[in-house]
Amino acid sequence: MFTLLFCSILVWAQPANDDCANATLLVSATSSIPVFTASSSLNGTQSMAACQGPANADVWFTFTATSAIQLIYVQHNFGPTNAVVQIFSGTCASLTSLFCGTFGLNSPSTTVIQQNGLTVGQTYYFRVYYSGTTNSNFGVAVTQQPANNECAQAEILPLPTAGVSSFFEGNLMGATVSLPATTCVFNAGNDVWYRFTAGAVTHAVDVLRLSTGAIQLYRGNCGALVAEPCNQYTENIGDTSRIFVDNLTAGQTYYFKFLNTNNFSTNRYRIGISTITLAVNDRCENATSLIHSGNSCTPQRISFKGALPNGVATGACISPSNVDIWFRFTATSARLAATFKQEGSNDWVKRMALNHLRILDGIIDQKSYTTIDAST
Repeated sequence: MFTLLFCSILVWAQPANDDCANATLLVSATSSIPVFTASSSLNGTQSMAACQGPANADVWFTFTATSAIQLIYVQHNFGPTNAVVQIFSGTCASLTSLFCGTFGLNSPSTTVIQQNGLTVGQTYYFRVYYSGTTNSNFGVAVTQQPANNECAQAEILPLPTAGVSSFFEGNLMGATVSLPATTCVFNAGNDVWYRFTAGAVTHAVDVLRLSTGAIQLYRGNCGALVAEPCNQYTENIGDTSRIFVDNLTAGQTYYFKFLNTNNFSTNRYRIGISTITLAVNDRCENATSLIHSGNSCTPQRISFKGALPNGVATGACISPSNVDIWFRFTATSARLAATFKQEGSNDWVKRMALNHLRILDGIIDQKSYTTIDAST
């Protein structure tokens, strides 16, 4: 007697790009902004020996170089982050390894490899595998260096029209350190360049999706740049920052380097220029008059909205980076009192710790001041 047994064997499909001959074609982006193609190493096989760590399952990609420097992005999609990227020249029958590694440029949840020395028009291959696992979903992309990597290619930021700012995609990935050397104190490396023509005394550089950006402002032209003072005031709200640039000359073109002071944060952002409405008494020459009213007080509402640091550095009362507003009065006796009170609060200690009073005399036109009394 014979027993006939039927067994069911499940065969899972391998990725279409499981080997070099079937590498997925990627078209290099025309800018530095990656456009990701979804991929997976699920059920992949090992096509060749690992160059680093165990290569349990690798998948292949190919692209034609459009510049001498290209960036390869591998976005991990909340999965493992130990992706190994190996880049080759040649053909599938005769490959030459150009790079192998897991660490490239800093970017959260993404491995970014910058490959230099490529030949425009030549085909290149690369494989991706996650060391020690056969199941990873990820995205891949090939991009250029930022087009505004140097001053001569500074991207133009237009002024807002009808009060609405225009924002432009930006990326610091693949940028280099440019000249002139940064003189402001930043914990930053690579930079990109922008320029704008001032339409007012004060503008703001608005940066979305990145709160650790900083700028160095210049006037002149790329061959003869003159650095402006490093005293830009920055307001951060969540992942958005507003960098104020003051004391500008309307009609003059300004350049600025843009940098990220946190190398381990995202290097992609959106950027634009806005026109700022300053507080009426933001500057000394527009100081609001206070009238002495004998033994009684005449309340006057004040606000720091639209106020910027004025740059007066006389005395040591407050940091020159604090925002301020200006008042003036005519002395009617040797001793006067100024009282500040927060609306809806009697917390005098807290209020006086937040507000600083500096009394100065001097000549407004020459910006020459002498501190008479400073207190908090």
